[in-house]
Amino acid sequence: MKVDQVFGLRSLGTLARALSTSLALLPLLETAAEEALLALRAASVSIGRLEPEGDVLRVLVNVGDLALTEARFPVDETYALAQWGATRQVMTDGVTRTSCLGDSDCDPTEAELLMMLGKGSSVAAAIVVDGTVWGEFYATRHTGQDPFAEGAVDYVDVLTAIVGAAIARSVRETELAYLANHDALTGVLNRRGLDHAARRLFDIPGGMSRTVTSLGLDVNGLKQVNDQHGHARGDELLSELALSLQDAFGSFPGSVIARVGGDEFTVLIPDLDPSVATEIVETLCRQKDESWSFEPSAGISAGVSSTLLTGRGDATPSDLLAAADRALYLAKQMRSSVVVVSDELIA
Repeated sequence: MKVDQVFGLRSLGTLARALSTSLALLPLLETAAEEALLALRAASVSIGRLEPEGDVLRVLVNVGDLALTEARFPVDETYALAQWGATRQVMTDGVTRTSCLGDSDCDPTEAELLMMLGKGSSVAAAIVVDGTVWGEFYATRHTGQDPFAEGAVDYVDVLTAIVGAAIARSVRETELAYLANHDALTGVLNRRGLDHAARRLFDIPGGMSRTVTSLGLDVNGLKQVNDQHGHARGDELLSELALSLQDAFGSFPGSVIARVGGDEFTVLIPDLDPSVATEIVETLCRQKDESWSFEPSAGISAGVSSTLLTGRGDATPSDLLAAADRALYLAKQMRSSVVVVSDELIA
């Protein structure tokens, strides 16, 4: 059974246009698999990704007539390359490979896989992204159908090239979106990311209410540390504080942690008693006083503000952040590691 050349070309054109849009990775792979299923007249199509360690293939999407062991979006369908020789050869050599049950040259592990899936033949190809093998395209036909021939191999080679380019674009767009909203040094949100997250927290459904607490934190003495020991040491303190904030508040659902300036951080925590948040940040300040004792000038000042949102005449994110900033300013005036609680917005 051959791939219809006209239909195959149309399919590749449709696929190229579809994948030129800004699709998230999983919908992108699903679209490619569905298009290939039709063009190849396949029983099933699967696309998997090579794990970072390079020794396991994890299937991300299956389409078509699936075996009982398969799911459209599998939770944990993996193939160890050391166990599945044909898969390892495709991943290592990057050569498109066809197999058919009963053929003398059919790899034993591939024959085992085809029998496990209830299929008669397969075609497999590596998906290469930016010069590196990223994953595998795998299609099957039912027992009794003609195995995949040269035309199918040509189609798969072009398809995997298109998919590889689309994945590269998707990855770059994801990375750019991440960089646009995250601080490059610490990995927490930046000011833009904070603004987006704050708007979501302040969007209250009708009839609901929510308490949001804002913490403003500042690293005292960072300039002296930079001047005396270099900016690398100052960066270490900032990164350490970001990790400490994630450890302290990251487990609270909906919490937001951001670096909003050179030495300033903001934390937003929904649905947490403000007094609990204050106790946590006070403990954090004491811990940093102790762990940073070798830097006499270094410490943490913090301001706390909180508001109750009801959806009627609420304070805005800017109001809450500004109140915490003013409390932080008072804390810094005391020239020591201290926490000041604002009385402006607390409900």
